[in-house]
Amino acid sequence: MQREVVQAQMKDGSELYAAMEAERQVKAQSEAAKQMLARRQQELQQLLSRCDRRFSSLTPVEEVMEAHVRAEALRWLITCIRREVDELQAEQLAYGSKVQQMLS
Repeated sequence: MQREVVQAQMKDGSELYAAMEAERQVKAQSEAAKQMLARRQQELQQLLSRCDRRFSSLTPVEEVMEAHVRAEALRWLITCIRREVDELQAEQLAYGSKVQQMLS
């Protein structure tokens, strides 16, 4: 949705403004993704720490399985968020380069 708005603005002749706005929006999305990544990493660390302290040979298998599945899900989610952050940073660099070219 945001990209369509930016593209419409570019067609109206305000390419510099559109590129700057797109760069700002992508930067905001990237920062939000980084914050989510930090929260998920912290959640995973807390889960693993609780498992280390709480589990023993007497721990029910179901409890261990639940924790294991949650940890794997968090690892997968962290990988996806990292990929999203990388893509957003690349997009931000592209818009930043475009803005610099227009200003030159």
